[in-house]
Amino acid sequence: MAYQNATPYGSDYAKSTVDLVAGYVADVLLSKLEKVIAKPHPEQSVLVALQCLRKLAEEFPISVEIAFSRTQYEKAKSGFYEWYEKVEKKIPAKHRKGLKEAAEAEFLLWENEVLPRRSSK
Repeated sequence: MAYQNATPYGSDYAKSTVDLVAGYVADVLLSKLEKVIAKPHPEQSVLVALQCLRKLAEEFPISVEIAFSRTQYEKAKSGFYEWYEKVEKKIPAKHRKGLKEAAEAEFLLWENEVLPRRSSK
């Protein structure tokens, strides 16, 4: 790949920046997941990081695939349910159902849009 290109993602330097961002978000997600499971606290950083990775994958699928594997996705999904079970009663009742539905919608987006692109290679 060239040093410069007519497209924003068309150079090695641009690609390495996207790779770093995807890697950082994946690392934050997995780190936060461990923390919120170990010390159950009703915060939603895992879901928002997963959503950020999915949004990045829309434009930069290879960078996200390198940074966040299918196994890591499965860990994030099962970790969310483990976390939710531990903190469900700490989440205000008016938000519980919506939060769980939002998570399930996010998982469906991953399973229907992001992950299938990987297996089609």
